Amino acid sequence: MAPLPCSRTLRAAQRVSRFFLLFSRTLRLLPLILLSLLTLSAIPRVACSGPFRFSASAVDDGPSRATGAASYNPGRSEFRSTSAVDAGPSRVCRELVEPHGFICEDHRVVTRDGFILGLQRVASRQVDARGGSPGAGSTSSSAASNNSTRSTNSSSCSSSSSSSSSGEIGSKSRSSRGPVLLQHGLFLGAESWVVGPPGLSLPFLLARLGFEVWLGNSRCGPWSYGHVTWEPKDKRYWEWTWADMAANDLPAQIDYILSASRTGARQVFYVGHSQGALTFLSSLSGGHLPPATVAAAFLLAPVTSLAHLSSPVAHEAAKLDLDRFVRATHLHQFSLRNALGELVVATACASPRINCSSLLSAFTGPNCCIDIRYFAKLVPWFPLASSVKNMAHFGQMVRSGEWKHFDYGFLKNWLRYHQSTPPFFRPSAFPSTVRLAMAYGGRDSLAAPADVAWLISKLAQRPEVMYLPNYAHLDFLFASSVVEDVYTQILRFFTDYGLDRAYE
Repeated sequence: MAPLPCSRTLRAAQRVSRFFLLFSRTLRLLPLILLSLLTLSAIPRVACSGPFRFSASAVDDGPSRATGAASYNPGRSEFRSTSAVDAGPSRVCRELVEPHGFICEDHRVVTRDGFILGLQRVASRQVDARGGSPGAGSTSSSAASNNSTRSTNSSSCSSSSSSSSSGEIGSKSRSSRGPVLLQHGLFLGAESWVVGPPGLSLPFLLARLGFEVWLGNSRCGPWSYGHVTWEPKDKRYWEWTWADMAANDLPAQIDYILSASRTGARQVFYVGHSQGALTFLSSLSGGHLPPATVAAAFLLAPVTSLAHLSSPVAHEAAKLDLDRFVRATHLHQFSLRNALGELVVATACASPRINCSSLLSAFTGPNCCIDIRYFAKLVPWFPLASSVKNMAHFGQMVRSGEWKHFDYGFLKNWLRYHQSTPPFFRPSAFPSTVRLAMAYGGRDSLAAPADVAWLISKLAQRPEVMYLPNYAHLDFLFASSVVEDVYTQILRFFTDYGLDRAYE
């Protein structure tokens, strides 16, 4: 039977309606399409590289491989340092730490899923000398299992370190107050903690008090070393979110620090900013990190639920599903480090008429007190890259207002989580044995006060809380008054904990 004329008319109208809907959405996405084309034309071919390029081809090149490579033996599932590892410190050590008279060493740790993370150890020369001669820019590597990528690998982990001529990394002493791990936020790296002078930078303040400071770095940042198997051109290289860092990166970092620390401590102190706070809370709430390995933690602008996020740019991007659009274009790396973006940021920050922090207000909220002299030092690196999947996870959190694992869709959720929707992270599961403190700001549009208040209300313990009504997201790192407002409280919080308890 031939379809009725009215039905043909209805279908035609539906097609026209869908066309105009698609056309209108395309117009709204046109700026992003143009930005994507610009990014593709300007993006470096090696998107993620550290002090050396670590790739499968570099490993297999034998003696001709790039200086600083690490040899990998798949049959024995371990990494071993080569003589080239001691080629010199990273730019973090060389340009930002050592000129101030502090010891700085580069270390490596391999996660369970095969990413090679960089760690910088910072210590006072006076304190470090009591625990053994300081190593000059020595670099260490940690072996780890890589079950997800090589079926022949064993599940056991081992570590090895290379010693310099002046001392061994493994020297143990109780002359310091214990190790402290500082983990940066999204689009930042270890450099964000040390761009200021010693009197304004938390790592230097901690080191002067006798703490052994470790600067963490996210996977695929400029101070990490890639992956044991994949290269930046591979899709699987970017298949991760902050939940993977919580499950794999943080446990590997803390395990390595406790084995390589000269202090002999059995626990670490922790400071996390933004995403660094999120991964810490997720790792402990999700059961990935043993609570006995952490003495106390101080979280700055912690992000979990994003139900009250007020950043207009992030909010609109999440509503438009821009993260899904970018993934559909097969762009797996999320980077603003194209030529145009770098020129705009550098030009604006160099102008005396422009407050560089105002460029960030649409993202972070109106930062009250950023010291432009030190924030401008980030321009060569900021903003660092992340994965599109990680940004998609944040977009999911904004749209749902929920602190959950990544949503793969109905079928894949069943295969991965054994349920149709991604499971929640529950603040009530955070162990009460880990002493906790938080600081958050009243003008922060990312870690909104209402969301932080929700987090505090759901914890099984009552953490120490600092509320700074004038602070936004980046004031906790770069405010001219951050030492008086925040860092003195962190120093008090850790020193009041007691030296002996970290060694129990």
